Amino acid sequence: VILSLSIALGVTSNKNPSAAVAPAPSTAAVVMTTEPTLSPSNPPTLSPTLPPVDFTWCYESAEDQALQDDRYLSLRYKFVRSGVSTDAEFYDELSYQRKSLCWLAFGDRLAVEASDPFAMQRYILATIYYGLGEPQRMLNEGWLSGQFECEWTPLVGCDSRTDSTVTRLALSGTGLTGELPKEMEF
Repeated sequence: VILSLSIALGVTSNKNPSAAVAPAPSTAAVVMTTEPTLSPSNPPTLSPTLPPVDFTWCYESAEDQALQDDRYLSLRYKFVRSGVSTDAEFYDELSYQRKSLCWLAFGDRLAVEASDPFAMQRYILATIYYGLGEPQRMLNEGWLSGQFECEWTPLVGCDSRTDSTVTRLALSGTGLTGELPKEMEF
């Protein structure tokens, strides 16, 4: 940049200060174009850019269709076996547990498997959202996004050593209503 600036200003080592020296041609040129650039046009957001997956069929009808899916079945089995939720809660179409499981199995773009060590943590965080009124502000802040839950900032804080275990929730002002879900004790 400095070299180009020197050339453009006509700085030279000519011993005759009164002699006019034409600047050397520059090799860099600015080209104006109307073609798209590779640069992003907007700053990144916490919200997913893909439309949400519609999984309402999973909790607005009998559980029969969902039970045919291996991932749904293995997640359900894991949560019942661990004692975090019950068969009856998942069977109930109106329960927040069923909505949370349906989101995890069919709506979550991260698509965790039952074998994932953080599947339980992700499910419990979903029960907070579905159990406490489903406030839009939480979704706007990245909650239930296709990102790892430690990236659901500023609402979630994680262990600084591992950056994987949720250790803090900052939920004031999010519009939550009701009692905390029982699943939070796990």
